Amino acid sequence: MVMLRNKNVTKILSVLVAIVLWVYVIGVQNPPTTQIIHNIPIELLNTGDLTQNGLAILEVNRQTVNVVVRGTRADIARYQDQITVVADVFGYRKGERYVQVNAFPATNRLVVEEVRPANIRVTIESLISVPKTVNLSFTGDAPPDTEPGHITVQPEQIEIRGPQSLVESVSHVGVEVPYSQISRAGSTLVLPISVLDTNGETVQNIDLSSGTVRVDVTLFDTKEVPLLIDITGEMDEAHEIAALDIPETIIIRGSRSALENIDFIEAEPIDISEIEGTVQLPVRPIFPEGVGPARGYANLYVNIVIEGILISNFEFSAHDIEIQGLGEGLHAYIEPRGLLLTAVGSEEIIGAAEKEDFRLSVDLQGLAQGVHIVPVIVSHDKTLNNLGITPGEIHITITE
Repeated sequence: MVMLRNKNVTKILSVLVAIVLWVYVIGVQNPPTTQIIHNIPIELLNTGDLTQNGLAILEVNRQTVNVVVRGTRADIARYQDQITVVADVFGYRKGERYVQVNAFPATNRLVVEEVRPANIRVTIESLISVPKTVNLSFTGDAPPDTEPGHITVQPEQIEIRGPQSLVESVSHVGVEVPYSQISRAGSTLVLPISVLDTNGETVQNIDLSSGTVRVDVTLFDTKEVPLLIDITGEMDEAHEIAALDIPETIIIRGSRSALENIDFIEAEPIDISEIEGTVQLPVRPIFPEGVGPARGYANLYVNIVIEGILISNFEFSAHDIEIQGLGEGLHAYIEPRGLLLTAVGSEEIIGAAEKEDFRLSVDLQGLAQGVHIVPVIVSHDKTLNNLGITPGEIHITITE
């Protein structure tokens, strides 16, 4: 009986010791504590609401926050990678806005005591879309006396979409084609599109209607040969040729076999008997089958300068164009590009002419939101023989 009683006492003492040890482990070795979890990424909620309202996020001043949580050390160690941090942009409008940040642990065994910082700064702008032509550039070393040709690009133009200031900063949408991937038999390449600003830096956070283009291209051989042009006719007595600039050579392209026996290219005769002022007359070479002009030689001219007549060129940018007739509450964006104004007139007038003598404008009267092609209007008070602007039309995007 005494032995049985001793066994019961021993069991009770064992249970009490186990309870004390458990309390010690929980209360001393793994007590509740407060800890900072650093650099938790922020997820933005309801950005689709901004899109539906014609808005887009330009910038968020930070991408992560620190979260102060309370719980046992074991629970914090186990669940610290399972904390979700969100910022809800529903209902916000244009401008700099401060959005509250909330944190949610994956278990109720952790309690969020604080988010640092509690708010983030979000810059919201108008969402605009602009068409851009895809420009090709060739990289690497081309084989000697060769060049790419028969080039097609699909799509030739893409839409870029995003915050207004980002879209307006885009100056170039391009694709790089490596020479090493072009063959004489022809190549079909699928290549990524780069969106660049005026400094050649990639513009981020821009949506593209297509992230790649298909480029079909063939490598041709090239050869430089004499260009024979027969100038016929004579000027009348009232005019005198001050200068005559005739291209003497031309670079042609084709297959090796097509170019092998070509020693020169003839052009159609040019008649100057009817010329009354300074002109550029197109040269029309006569090419054998399978042969054509190399890059830069598709449009050749004979330049004839008549005494007493001058030509002057003035360079303008899209920022020089005045916008007229734009409806109230609308904003117009002109695709950045250079314009060349060519003025032809007497030596007295053209010699004294300056860029400021010409005013470029576009009339947007009656045009609604969207992308429009409008003519460039040139205003001046000069008496000129001829005046031209290239390009004569520009793309304009109108938004609210």
